[in-house]
Amino acid sequence: MVQPQRRKWIIGASVLLAVPLAALAQPARRFRVGLLYGSSREGVASEMANFLARLEEMGYVQGKNLEIVARFADGVPARIPELARDLLEQHVEVVFVPNTQGAVELQRLSERVAIIFISGDPLKAGLVVSLAHPGRNATGFTQGALTIAA
Repeated sequence: MVQPQRRKWIIGASVLLAVPLAALAQPARRFRVGLLYGSSREGVASEMANFLARLEEMGYVQGKNLEIVARFADGVPARIPELARDLLEQHVEVVFVPNTQGAVELQRLSERVAIIFISGDPLKAGLVVSLAHPGRNATGFTQGALTIAA
């Protein structure tokens, strides 16, 4: 009869010791991803939905371990520098920017944030050192001529 009482006590003590350890466990890291579009939110709604769906497939869920910080110039290129500064003030870790102007502005403002761009000619824009080895804090895709795209 003593044996079952002892087991209950050991189990209870173990649970009580484990609870504070569980409380000390660090919460899952939340990644902050910036998006800087030259167009409107409505203009890229399906593109953003696909992007978020793919991230979720890879285990990154908005509101859980992912925070998306999106900015839109609404077709007004003069707003891009202000929006780039705002994204950096939000302490994003990486920014996807499908326009050369936004990528250049982000790179001018920060060497810390990783920039993923879509650009016609990233070499000419000064975003990368070379296509084979981009260097600095930017990498991405080109929409340029066949000689560049290769």
